[in-house]
Amino acid sequence: MARQTRGGKARRGSQRPPDSAGARQPGGRDAAAMTRRPTATAETILRHAVYAAIGLVLLTPLVITPDTIYPFVVGKAVWSRSIIGVAFALWVILALLWPGYGPPRSRLLMLLGAGLAVALIAALTGESLQRSLWSDYQRMQGVIDDAHWVAFAVVVASMLRSPAAWRVVLGTCCAVGAAVAGIVLARRYGLDLPFYGALPELHLPRMSGPLGNPTYLGVYMLTNLFVALGLAARIWRAAASAHRTNRLRALPWLAAGGLHFLALVFAGSVGSFAGLAAAVGFLALFGTVIARGGVRLFAVMTLVAMVLAAAFAGARFTAEDRAAQWLPEGPFARVLATHIDRPSVQSRLAAWKAGLEGFADRPVLGWGPENFITVFGRYASGYGAFSASSDEAHNKFVEVAATTGAAGVAAWLALWGLAFATVWRAAARTTGGEQAVALGAGAALTGLFVSGLYLFDTASGSLLTVVLLAFAASLERTAFPGWRGPRPPGWLAALLAPGQVHRALAAATMTVALAAATTGLVTHQRILGAASDKALGEVDHEVIAEAIDAFGPLANTWRQVLFDAITEGWPRILAEDSAEAIVVLEWAADEGEAALRATPGDWRIHRSLAHMFRAVAETDPAYADEAERFLTSTRALTPARAVFPVDPEPPSALSLHRRADGRAELRWRWPQESVGYIVITETRGPDGPLRYILHAYDPAQTSLVLPEGRAPGPWHYHIKACRNQAQCSPVAEWPDDTNDGGE
Repeated sequence: MARQTRGGKARRGSQRPPDSAGARQPGGRDAAAMTRRPTATAETILRHAVYAAIGLVLLTPLVITPDTIYPFVVGKAVWSRSIIGVAFALWVILALLWPGYGPPRSRLLMLLGAGLAVALIAALTGESLQRSLWSDYQRMQGVIDDAHWVAFAVVVASMLRSPAAWRVVLGTCCAVGAAVAGIVLARRYGLDLPFYGALPELHLPRMSGPLGNPTYLGVYMLTNLFVALGLAARIWRAAASAHRTNRLRALPWLAAGGLHFLALVFAGSVGSFAGLAAAVGFLALFGTVIARGGVRLFAVMTLVAMVLAAAFAGARFTAEDRAAQWLPEGPFARVLATHIDRPSVQSRLAAWKAGLEGFADRPVLGWGPENFITVFGRYASGYGAFSASSDEAHNKFVEVAATTGAAGVAAWLALWGLAFATVWRAAARTTGGEQAVALGAGAALTGLFVSGLYLFDTASGSLLTVVLLAFAASLERTAFPGWRGPRPPGWLAALLAPGQVHRALAAATMTVALAAATTGLVTHQRILGAASDKALGEVDHEVIAEAIDAFGPLANTWRQVLFDAITEGWPRILAEDSAEAIVVLEWAADEGEAALRATPGDWRIHRSLAHMFRAVAETDPAYADEAERFLTSTRALTPARAVFPVDPEPPSALSLHRRADGRAELRWRWPQESVGYIVITETRGPDGPLRYILHAYDPAQTSLVLPEGRAPGPWHYHIKACRNQAQCSPVAEWPDDTNDGGE
C-alpha cells in the first residue's frame, strides 16, 4: 500500500520521517484529530510557501540595490531579513497546526540559540545597544541580523528531514553560486550583462561581482566549491556501486565547481586561499584516519605535501628578503606575493592586537556586538594608529572575544566544535554517496571557519554558514546514534499539545508571528528607503534630514555625511546665506548630540564634530571651545591616532652609498610628520615590471642594502611615505650619483 502524503494523495516516498519528539505524523492521524485540524490542502499550501521562501533566501547573493548608499550590502540584508521573517511566520503556523513540522532535537540549534542569547545580553551591557542591535548601513549586521539567521536555521532544519531534500537545497546554493561566478567571469572578460553590467569593480585586477568585495566573493566561492564537489562525488560513487554508466550526471556539478574555483582565483583573497588549503586538509586528514588502501596512501601523501607547503609559505611570509615581493599583475599573483610586511597584513595584526587588549579589559561579556570600532580606537597602537579604522576585527575569534567576551567565545567554540565532530562522525559512519555529501559539507565548513579567522561575516557568508550548520544538525542522529538530543522546552511542548486552552495559545502565537513578519517587512522597506543614495553627491541638507529621519537606528551614517559636508563646504554655505548657515549648524550640533547618545564610544563621530567646529571656528572664533571639546573627547577615545592628520611628505635626504663589499645601500630620512610606513619599489628601465622591495614600519630604519648587482642606473628606485594605503605622499626617486665613501 502506498504511503499517504500530507495532501492525502498516494505518492511514493513522500511521507515525512517521525519527529524526534514523538509527535504524530499528519498521515497517521485518526479521524478525530483530523476534525480538529485544517484541511490537508491548507497544509500543502503552507508547506510549499515555506519551501518557496527558503528558495528566495538562497538567492540573496544575487541581490544588489544600485540606488542605495552601500549597494552590495543593504539590499542583501533587506532581502534576506524580509523573506526570513515571512518564512518563519509561515513555519510557526505550520508547526503549530501540524506538529510533525516542529523543530528537531538538535544540540547545534540549541548552541546557535545560546550564542544569540549571549549576544543579546552583551548588547544590553555593552557600549552601544543601538549599534549592537542594528550595526550600520556599511555592515547591516548586529543582533537583529543574527536573530534572523538563527530563525532561518530553525526553519531549514525543521523543513528538510531527508537527504534528498537537503541535496535540493545544497544544489540550489551551488546553482546560485555558479550564477554569481558566471557574472564575475563575464565582467572579467568584458561581456555585456543586463542589470549587473554597470557594477563598479573597486579592487581591480581582483574581482568582486555582485558581492562588492573580493574577500566576500572568495569565501562564497570557496564554500560552494566543496559543496559542488561533494554532490558530484555522490553521483560518481552511486554510479560505481550500481555498476551503471551514469557518471555523466556528475558533470554539471563538476562544471559548477570549476566555475567556483575560477571565480575564487579572480577574487584573489588570501583568507579564502587559506580556507581552501584548510578544506583540502580536512579531506586529507579524514582519508588518513578513516580510509584504507590506496585512498589512505594518497591522503597521507597529500597531508604531508600540505604540511611542507605550509612550512614553505610560512617561511616566505616572514622572510626578511623582500626582493622577491613582485607587484602583482593579476589577482592570484597577489596571493603569492603576500608578506607580513604588507599594509593589509599589518592592519589586521594591529586590529587583532587591539581586540585582544579590549577583551582583556572586559573579559566576561565584552563591549557589545558591532562595537569593535570603540575597541579599535581605544587600543590600536603602532601601525594601528595610522591604518584605516577597523569597525570589524577581520578575525571572527577576536571579534567574538572583544564584543561578547568569554561567554560568547565559549558558545562560539562549542558550536563549531560540535559541528565538526558531527560531520566527521557522520561521514565516518556512512558510505557511498551520502558520505561524499557529508565530506563536502565538512570541507566547506572548515574553509568557512579558517577564512573567518582573516575576514568577517557578510550576508552571503552568513547564508552558507547557517545552511551548512543546519545540515550538520540533520546529521546528529547519524553521528551520535544513542543521542536523542535536547528535549523541547516545556512551554513549547504544552503549546503543541491538543486542547482548547492550548489552541488559544497557538492562535495567539500565530498572530504574533504574522504581526512580527509584517512589522519586519515595513521596517525593512523603511531601511531601504532611508539608505537611498540621493543624499550623496551634491549635498542637499533637506535631503540629508529626510535620510536621518527615515530610520533613526541607522541615522548615524547620514549624520556623519552631514558633519563632513559642513566641514568641507562651510565657507560656501556661509557665503550663500549666513542666517541659514547658522540654522544648519545648530541643527548639525543637535544631530551630533543625538549621534553621541546613540553611540558614545564611536570616536569617528567625535572626530567629525571636531573637524566641523574647527572649520566653523576659522570664520567665527566663538566656536573654538566646541572644537576643543570634541578634540579632547576624540583624543580620549583614540589616544594614539592623530585627530587632524596632515598629508604626508615624501622621505628626504635620499642618497646612495657604496659599501666596502661593493653592494649599494639606499639611505633616506623619514618625513617630520608622523606616517605609518614607507614604501620602496624597484624597476629596471622605464617600462620594466615594478616590485616592492620594502615596507618599513619602524622610523629607526633609514637604510636598505640592495642585493648584489643592484644599483641606480639601469635600476630605478622610488620611495614614498604613507599614513595608510589610501594616504600616501608623492613619489621620490633616488639620484644616480653615489657617495664613494666606503663603509
